[in-house]
Amino acid sequence: MNGETSELCLLTAAARRALKNGTALNYKCPQYVNAEKFVFINRNGEIIENSAEKWFERLKSTGLDDIFMLLPVSACDREIHGFSNSSGGCVACFYNSGEVTYFAPRWEVDKSIRLWNIEYFESEWDNAPKEKPMFEDNTDEFKKVLCEIAEFAEKIDQSFWAGYFNKALDILENGFCDNDDKISELPEKNRRLFYAADKADVFGGMGSWNDSPPFYAEEKGLSDEYTRLSNELFVQIKLALLYAVNEF
Repeated sequence: MNGETSELCLLTAAARRALKNGTALNYKCPQYVNAEKFVFINRNGEIIENSAEKWFERLKSTGLDDIFMLLPVSACDREIHGFSNSSGGCVACFYNSGEVTYFAPRWEVDKSIRLWNIEYFESEWDNAPKEKPMFEDNTDEFKKVLCEIAEFAEKIDQSFWAGYFNKALDILENGFCDNDDKISELPEKNRRLFYAADKADVFGGMGSWNDSPPFYAEEKGLSDEYTRLSNELFVQIKLALLYAVNEF
Protein backbone atom coordinates (compact mmCIF):
# COMPACT_ATOMS: atom_id res chain seq x y z
CA MET A 1 0.00 0.00 0.00
CA ASN A 2 1.08 3.57 -0.61
CA GLY A 3 2.96 4.58 2.58
CA GLU A 4 1.10 7.85 2.93
CA THR A 5 -2.27 6.10 2.79
CA SER A 6 -1.12 3.39 5.18
CA GLU A 7 0.05 5.98 7.68
CA LEU A 8 -3.29 7.82 7.52
CA CYS A 9 -5.07 4.53 8.18
CA LEU A 10 -2.94 3.60 11.18
CA LEU A 11 -3.08 7.05 12.77
CA THR A 12 -6.83 7.45 12.32
CA ALA A 13 -7.66 3.95 13.52
CA ALA A 14 -5.59 4.46 16.67
CA ALA A 15 -7.20 7.85 17.31
CA ARG A 16 -10.73 6.54 16.80
CA ARG A 17 -10.12 3.65 19.19
CA ALA A 18 -8.62 5.93 21.86
CA LEU A 19 -11.46 8.45 21.52
CA LYS A 20 -14.09 5.73 21.72
CA ASN A 21 -12.52 4.07 24.78
CA GLY A 22 -11.45 7.27 26.53
CA THR A 23 -7.83 6.13 26.64
CA ALA A 24 -4.45 7.50 25.61
CA LEU A 25 -3.39 7.11 22.00
CA ASN A 26 -1.71 3.75 21.37
CA TYR A 27 0.21 4.44 18.20
CA LYS A 28 3.65 3.42 16.98
CA CYS A 29 5.43 5.46 14.34
CA PRO A 30 6.55 3.23 11.42
CA GLN A 31 10.24 2.41 11.10
CA TYR A 32 10.57 4.31 7.83
CA VAL A 33 9.49 7.57 9.51
CA ASN A 34 12.07 9.74 11.25
CA ALA A 35 9.74 12.36 12.76
CA GLU A 36 6.14 13.55 12.68
CA LYS A 37 5.01 17.11 13.28
CA PHE A 38 1.43 18.35 13.69
CA VAL A 39 0.78 22.03 12.95
CA PHE A 40 -2.42 23.50 14.41
CA ILE A 41 -4.07 26.67 13.17
CA ASN A 42 -4.42 29.34 15.85
CA ARG A 43 -5.36 33.01 15.89
CA ASN A 44 -2.17 33.80 17.79
CA GLY A 45 0.09 31.80 15.49
CA GLU A 46 0.86 28.18 14.77
CA ILE A 47 0.92 25.58 17.53
CA ILE A 48 3.18 22.64 16.82
CA GLU A 49 3.13 19.23 18.47
CA ASN A 50 6.00 16.86 17.76
CA SER A 51 4.30 13.56 18.46
CA ALA A 52 1.03 11.87 17.60
CA GLU A 53 0.31 11.40 21.30
CA LYS A 54 0.54 15.14 22.03
CA TRP A 55 -1.46 15.89 18.88
CA PHE A 56 -4.27 13.65 20.08
CA GLU A 57 -4.25 15.10 23.59
CA ARG A 58 -4.53 18.63 22.16
CA LEU A 59 -7.42 17.55 19.96
CA LYS A 60 -9.26 16.19 22.98
CA SER A 61 -8.55 19.32 25.01
CA THR A 62 -10.20 21.46 22.32
CA GLY A 63 -13.40 19.40 22.27
CA LEU A 64 -12.81 16.67 19.69
CA ASP A 65 -16.07 14.80 19.10
CA ASP A 66 -15.13 12.46 16.26
CA ILE A 67 -12.33 11.78 13.79
CA PHE A 68 -12.26 10.20 10.33
CA MET A 69 -9.84 9.40 7.53
CA LEU A 70 -10.95 10.76 4.17
CA LEU A 71 -9.63 9.70 0.77
CA PRO A 72 -10.67 10.73 -2.74
CA VAL A 73 -12.44 7.83 -4.43
CA SER A 74 -11.31 8.25 -8.01
CA ALA A 75 -9.41 6.20 -10.56
CA CYS A 76 -7.93 9.23 -12.30
CA ASP A 77 -4.83 9.30 -10.04
CA ARG A 78 -3.97 5.61 -10.44
CA GLU A 79 -0.80 6.36 -12.42
CA ILE A 80 0.78 8.53 -9.68
CA HIS A 81 -0.39 6.46 -6.73
CA GLY A 82 3.07 5.15 -5.86
CA PHE A 83 4.62 8.58 -5.41
CA SER A 84 4.80 10.66 -2.23
CA ASN A 85 2.17 13.32 -1.53
CA SER A 86 -0.22 11.75 -4.03
CA SER A 87 -2.96 10.21 -1.87
CA GLY A 88 -5.04 13.36 -1.43
CA GLY A 89 -6.06 11.97 1.96
CA CYS A 90 -6.51 13.73 5.28
CA VAL A 91 -7.65 13.26 8.88
CA ALA A 92 -10.91 15.14 9.48
CA CYS A 93 -11.73 16.34 13.00
CA PHE A 94 -15.28 17.10 14.14
CA TYR A 95 -15.57 19.20 17.32
CA ASN A 96 -18.35 19.63 19.87
CA SER A 97 -18.61 23.28 18.82
CA GLY A 98 -19.68 22.23 15.32
CA GLU A 99 -16.34 23.26 13.82
CA VAL A 100 -14.63 20.89 11.40
CA THR A 101 -10.95 20.96 10.48
CA TYR A 102 -8.66 18.56 8.68
CA PHE A 103 -4.99 17.63 8.83
CA ALA A 104 -3.32 17.01 5.46
CA PRO A 105 0.14 15.38 5.42
CA ARG A 106 3.25 16.51 3.64
CA TRP A 107 6.06 13.96 3.26
CA GLU A 108 9.72 14.91 2.79
CA VAL A 109 12.61 12.46 2.71
CA ASP A 110 15.76 13.11 4.74
CA LYS A 111 18.33 11.78 2.29
CA SER A 112 21.11 11.78 4.87
CA ILE A 113 19.39 9.08 6.94
CA ARG A 114 17.02 7.73 4.25
CA LEU A 115 13.93 8.23 6.40
CA TRP A 116 10.79 10.31 6.02
CA ASN A 117 9.68 13.41 7.91
CA ILE A 118 5.93 14.01 7.94
CA GLU A 119 4.17 17.28 8.69
CA TYR A 120 0.41 17.36 9.17
CA PHE A 121 -1.05 20.81 8.55
CA GLU A 122 -4.45 21.73 9.96
CA SER A 123 -6.92 23.71 7.83
CA GLU A 124 -10.48 24.86 8.37
CA TRP A 125 -13.05 22.91 6.39
CA ASP A 126 -15.15 25.58 4.73
CA ASN A 127 -18.76 24.54 4.09
CA ALA A 128 -18.21 21.26 5.91
CA PRO A 129 -21.14 18.81 5.86
CA LYS A 130 -23.49 19.09 8.83
CA GLU A 131 -23.69 15.32 9.12
CA LYS A 132 -20.70 13.13 9.85
CA PRO A 133 -19.62 10.89 6.98
CA MET A 134 -20.81 7.29 6.78
CA PHE A 135 -19.18 4.48 4.82
CA GLU A 136 -20.64 1.24 3.46
CA ASP A 137 -19.18 -2.26 3.58
CA ASN A 138 -18.05 -3.00 0.02
CA THR A 139 -16.87 -6.58 0.64
CA ASP A 140 -19.04 -8.14 -2.07
CA GLU A 141 -18.03 -5.61 -4.73
CA PHE A 142 -14.39 -5.95 -3.72
CA LYS A 143 -14.53 -9.76 -4.04
CA LYS A 144 -16.15 -9.48 -7.46
CA VAL A 145 -13.48 -7.26 -8.97
CA LEU A 146 -10.68 -9.31 -7.39
CA CYS A 147 -12.04 -12.48 -9.02
CA GLU A 148 -12.35 -10.74 -12.36
CA ILE A 149 -8.93 -9.13 -12.36
CA ALA A 150 -7.21 -12.34 -11.18
CA GLU A 151 -8.75 -14.18 -14.14
CA PHE A 152 -7.75 -11.32 -16.42
CA ALA A 153 -4.15 -11.40 -15.16
CA GLU A 154 -3.93 -15.08 -16.07
CA LYS A 155 -5.43 -14.28 -19.47
CA ILE A 156 -2.55 -11.90 -20.25
CA ASP A 157 0.05 -14.31 -18.84
CA GLN A 158 0.61 -12.37 -15.62
CA SER A 159 0.36 -15.15 -13.03
CA PHE A 160 2.58 -13.19 -10.67
CA TRP A 161 -0.03 -10.46 -10.33
CA ALA A 162 -2.88 -12.95 -10.27
CA GLY A 163 -1.27 -14.31 -7.10
CA TYR A 164 -1.62 -10.91 -5.41
CA PHE A 165 -5.29 -10.64 -6.35
CA ASN A 166 -6.06 -14.18 -5.25
CA LYS A 167 -4.29 -13.62 -1.94
CA ALA A 168 -6.35 -10.49 -1.33
CA LEU A 169 -9.49 -12.49 -2.08
CA ASP A 170 -8.38 -15.19 0.35
CA ILE A 171 -7.91 -12.56 3.08
CA LEU A 172 -11.45 -11.28 2.52
CA GLU A 173 -12.85 -14.77 2.77
CA ASN A 174 -10.65 -16.35 5.43
CA GLY A 175 -8.99 -13.54 7.37
CA PHE A 176 -5.47 -12.29 7.88
CA CYS A 177 -2.91 -14.39 9.76
CA ASP A 178 0.39 -12.70 10.58
CA ASN A 179 2.29 -11.99 13.77
CA ASP A 180 2.97 -8.46 12.51
CA ASP A 181 -0.60 -7.19 12.90
CA LYS A 182 -0.21 -3.42 12.61
CA ILE A 183 -3.89 -2.55 12.96
CA SER A 184 -5.17 -5.04 15.52
CA GLU A 185 -7.63 -2.55 17.07
CA LEU A 186 -10.05 -3.08 14.18
CA PRO A 187 -12.91 -5.60 14.30
CA GLU A 188 -12.43 -8.75 12.21
CA LYS A 189 -14.47 -7.60 9.20
CA ASN A 190 -12.60 -4.30 9.11
CA ARG A 191 -9.22 -5.99 9.41
CA ARG A 192 -10.06 -8.27 6.48
CA LEU A 193 -10.91 -5.27 4.32
CA PHE A 194 -7.79 -3.39 5.39
CA TYR A 195 -5.36 -6.23 4.73
CA ALA A 196 -7.08 -7.26 1.49
CA ALA A 197 -6.77 -3.67 0.29
CA ASP A 198 -3.13 -3.65 1.35
CA LYS A 199 -2.39 -6.82 -0.63
CA ALA A 200 -4.41 -5.77 -3.70
CA ASP A 201 -2.83 -2.33 -3.94
CA VAL A 202 -0.43 -3.09 -6.78
CA PHE A 203 -0.47 0.39 -8.29
CA GLY A 204 2.63 2.52 -8.52
CA GLY A 205 5.55 3.25 -10.82
CA MET A 206 8.19 0.98 -12.28
CA GLY A 207 7.62 -2.71 -11.56
CA SER A 208 3.96 -2.24 -10.59
CA TRP A 209 0.69 -3.30 -12.21
CA ASN A 210 0.83 0.08 -13.98
CA ASP A 211 4.12 -0.83 -15.66
CA SER A 212 4.30 -3.83 -18.03
CA PRO A 213 0.82 -5.44 -17.69
CA PRO A 214 -0.90 -2.83 -19.92
CA PHE A 215 1.49 -3.73 -22.73
CA TYR A 216 0.74 -7.45 -22.36
CA ALA A 217 -2.96 -6.56 -22.43
CA GLU A 218 -2.50 -4.47 -25.57
CA GLU A 219 -0.74 -7.35 -27.33
CA LYS A 220 -3.86 -9.46 -26.80
CA GLY A 221 -6.27 -6.68 -27.74
CA LEU A 222 -7.48 -6.32 -24.15
CA SER A 223 -6.46 -2.75 -23.31
CA ASP A 224 -10.03 -1.62 -22.55
CA GLU A 225 -10.56 -4.52 -20.16
CA TYR A 226 -7.25 -3.80 -18.44
CA THR A 227 -8.26 -0.17 -17.90
CA ARG A 228 -11.77 -0.99 -16.73
CA LEU A 229 -10.71 -3.62 -14.21
CA SER A 230 -7.73 -1.62 -12.94
CA ASN A 231 -9.86 1.47 -12.37
CA GLU A 232 -12.58 -0.52 -10.62
CA LEU A 233 -10.06 -2.26 -8.36
CA PHE A 234 -8.47 1.08 -7.48
CA VAL A 235 -11.86 2.49 -6.42
CA GLN A 236 -12.80 -0.62 -4.41
CA ILE A 237 -9.49 -0.48 -2.55
CA LYS A 238 -10.24 3.10 -1.49
CA LEU A 239 -13.79 2.21 -0.43
CA ALA A 240 -12.51 -0.77 1.56
CA LEU A 241 -10.04 1.39 3.47
CA LEU A 242 -12.62 4.07 4.21
CA TYR A 243 -14.98 1.50 5.71
CA ALA A 244 -12.26 -0.43 7.53
CA VAL A 245 -10.78 2.58 9.31
CA ASN A 246 -13.90 4.67 9.94
CA GLU A 247 -16.75 2.28 10.70
CA PHE A 248 -16.10 0.70 14.09
